[in-house]
Formats: sequence, C-alpha cells, structure tokens
Amino acid sequence: MYENRKLTTEATKIRANIAELLLISHKYSAGETVATEVKYAINELQYEMIMQYLITCSFYLRGLTDKGKESALDLLALFDSYEAGQKKIGWSFDDLKELISSSSLSDKVRSLLLSLIDLMGNEITENDEKKKQLQAIKVLLR
Repeated sequence: MYENRKLTTEATKIRANIAELLLISHKYSAGETVATEVKYAINELQYEMIMQYLITCSFYLRGLTDKGKESALDLLALFDSYEAGQKKIGWSFDDLKELISSSSLSDKVRSLLLSLIDLMGNEITENDEKKKQLQAIKVLLR
C-alpha cells in the first residue's frame, strides 16, 4: 500500500516533521499514519529509524503495549544495521521528550521511550558500546 507512494525527498522530510507534530498534539493515530507513509516513501535509514520511533511512541501513548513492543523491536532491528562510526541522527526530540516525561505512561515505558531517543541521538563509536546500549533497552522490553 505505502510502497507505491512516491513523494519528493523534501516533501517527505516535511511530512516527517508533521508526523511528530501530530503526536505532540495528541493525535497519535494520525501521527502513526503519516510516520508510516514517510517510512515507506523515503530511502534513508536515519529517517526510517525516526519514523519507526514515532510509530512506537504512538502505540504506547494509545495504550497498545503489545504493538508498542513489536514496533520497538523493529526499531532495534533498524538500529542494528546502523554502522559504528556513522553520524548521529540529526533530529531534535525535545518536544517529544517533554510529552513522554509528562505522560501517564508507566515508569518502565517512559524509560524505554527516552532510552530509545538517547540511543538514536548518540554517536556510536564502537560495536561493544552499541551492544551494551541495545542490551539495556532489550531488558526494558521484557
């Protein structure tokens, strides 16, 4: 369904920002829809990861814990293909961090979502460091 959508790269990146704005505006389902469209329309790993993160947030913020876990594992699989030494993701999650921090999510889910932001925002310098970060997040998914 989404594979057939062809948007220019610039328009797609604008829609990525719209997806986050929808989440911040508590329009979780709409944010998920736009994030999914962008994820399949763009061929950049960093944007795919950001959109998968937004999808994960949408599920958790709607109380869909099982789908949230599945989506978080999909994000970890994307991150696993991110090579050591690649530049960190240039995306400001400040408003989303504030939303998550002030939400009624459990401490464990809040910690998971904030840890995923940290994982995406840190430059990975070596594979051992990457493995440690991934393992800590997997513990939160249990």
